[in-house]
Amino acid sequence: MMFALIITLWGYTKITQRKLNWPYYAIFGFLGLFTIAVVNTYLVLFIGILILYALAFRRSVSFNKVATGFLISVGLIRFIQRIYVSLFSLCVDTPFHVHQRLGTDNYVIFLDIVYSLCLIIFVPLLIKLTQNFIRQYLRTVVPAAPLFTWLINLGMLAQYPFMYAVNYRLISITPVWQLVINLTWLLALYLLMYLRYRYLVLKTMVDDQQIELNNLRLYTSHIESMYDDLRRFRHDYKNVLYSLTGALENDDIQQSKGILNRVLKPSEQEVSNKASVLGRLVNIQNLDVKSLVYSKVMKAIEAGVDFQAEIAQPFKFGSLMDQLDVDRVLSILLDNAINAAQLSKDKQVNLSLFEKSGLQYIVVGNSTKDQELDLQKLDRDVRQINLTDNHGIGLKNLRMILSRYPSVTKEETSQDYWFKQVIRIPKV
Repeated sequence: MMFALIITLWGYTKITQRKLNWPYYAIFGFLGLFTIAVVNTYLVLFIGILILYALAFRRSVSFNKVATGFLISVGLIRFIQRIYVSLFSLCVDTPFHVHQRLGTDNYVIFLDIVYSLCLIIFVPLLIKLTQNFIRQYLRTVVPAAPLFTWLINLGMLAQYPFMYAVNYRLISITPVWQLVINLTWLLALYLLMYLRYRYLVLKTMVDDQQIELNNLRLYTSHIESMYDDLRRFRHDYKNVLYSLTGALENDDIQQSKGILNRVLKPSEQEVSNKASVLGRLVNIQNLDVKSLVYSKVMKAIEAGVDFQAEIAQPFKFGSLMDQLDVDRVLSILLDNAINAAQLSKDKQVNLSLFEKSGLQYIVVGNSTKDQELDLQKLDRDVRQINLTDNHGIGLKNLRMILSRYPSVTKEETSQDYWFKQVIRIPKV
């Protein structure tokens, strides 16, 4: 079991694309010495998952995702082990006869060598065949369906009582039936995982299409609103001309200035603001993102916040992050920035979207009430936020969303009454 746990940890790193230092392999090898009975095995697995969650990843990945990924790796190793035992019993005349020929000590060494070779040869092959699906499963199903995930995990763990019952002859079963049961067991679990995954993929596609449709309607409504404003401005403009004509005919300069200041300039400013916003967002090629940012800009204008958008080149988000997650990240960043800017003296928000060196950048900055924010305290406060609370829930959700994408990085700086957040997304 010691070598099995080590290679299980190796398989887990390959599936999740996370690197671990050699001390963790040594720790897991040491833990493998204590897997004598079923209860011990369960305890060792639980301790191993806690070590990964709390020490190796420092709680940057959800416990559910860590546990699921590791238990799936354990399930793959156990599957190979049961196949090995069954085929060994079928291919050799009988293990008892081999035992007699080699002697007890040599027989144990022989079994360990064959088993280790089996793991070394077949574990990489099995992981290579399944890793893409498992990654998608961890990325989509685990966050969306935690109860289903743990039912599958329990199915993986249920192999241990069965294995011990067969080994200690509590269940009398032929090697052929052992092989059939193990194959059926694993295939059934994988089929359930695949069906749940496909269901979520199709559901997400439908939801994304609905979101696209809603965003299109929203964007169209913004255009229609601008058109109505332009019509109203034209109407006001004609009335102003008539009024100005009468005032000028009477040589009443003061009345003419009053008409311009009261009617024409406010209407012109309102239309100009909305038109300039659309002009700045023309380079955003994701319609839902363009509509989202537009709505946040209008929210800022209504709150008296100066919103500057800098998208100098055509910009379209890649496929690394789900589009819904991109929308949620932008919404949280901009809402927080606008709310904080309202409390500040300068009342400014800045959004930049650009690409550089194979990375896509989201840069959101806002003026702050304090000269410099305590970023460490802010990070601690976010960690302590309860999901049932309303205050700060956006920051908690932002952290959870970004935790699904290990290659996406986030950086924060605060100085001179300005708070800036930079998110870097590899372009895929």
